[in-house]
Amino acid sequence: MLLPRIWRRLILTMAQIPDRLLRRFGGGLVVAGLVIWYSVSVHGGG
Repeated sequence: MLLPRIWRRLILTMAQIPDRLLRRFGGGLVVAGLVIWYSVSVHGGG
C-alpha cells in the first residue's frame, strides 16, 4: 500500500466526522462520479 501513515490518519479522521457530514460527502462523490462517467461515455467517442 502506498503511504500507510497518511491512509491511517485519513481513516481516523473520517471516523470522527459526524454521520450527516460523511453522508453528504459520500453523496457528493457519487454524483461527481456519475457526471464524469456520463461525460466520458457520451463525449468520449464510444
